Amino acid sequence: MMLVAGGDSLGGVREDERKKIGDVLAGFAKTGWVGGLHTGMRGAELLETMIGLGLPMDGGEDAHGGLLTREESVEVYVTDDILWMLGLDHEGALPEHEFRLPESMGVPGGAGFTMDEMLALLAEHQCAWEPYPSLTFDDQTSIKTEGGVVVSFEPFEPSAEYVLTAMYASLPEWRG
Repeated sequence: MMLVAGGDSLGGVREDERKKIGDVLAGFAKTGWVGGLHTGMRGAELLETMIGLGLPMDGGEDAHGGLLTREESVEVYVTDDILWMLGLDHEGALPEHEFRLPESMGVPGGAGFTMDEMLALLAEHQCAWEPYPSLTFDDQTSIKTEGGVVVSFEPFEPSAEYVLTAMYASLPEWRG
């Protein structure tokens, strides 16, 4: 089980901090926005918002010729001066399946969420979703939310309980 009795959760996060992170994730799922960032942003507005959030635009170019940058669990992909893809995931030096958002977003700590917990958060925030077969394969299952965010879950060993691993919004041309 990923939760520890007594108000702490994965990573030792207090329950109030965990709720704040959960609210950010559910808000992103519902609206496609996080911390003032959303797909389709252009140029100066994007740069100003990222600077305000403490997200440096110092990433490198990826194989598709766009700029890929990451700060903690937040990832942005920019090409042709447009924010094409915006994601929250557990990649990098973070503990597996833990989301740690930049301090400038006002969300302390980090936390992991099971699939059941995430679906409960979506229900609490009245965020509709549907299965997303395009990214459901092998041990991964995905859903797509009303905000156009694809949310993916994978089994966590040794319990094999599905946990949240990634949430990505992209412009409609990139959606399946």
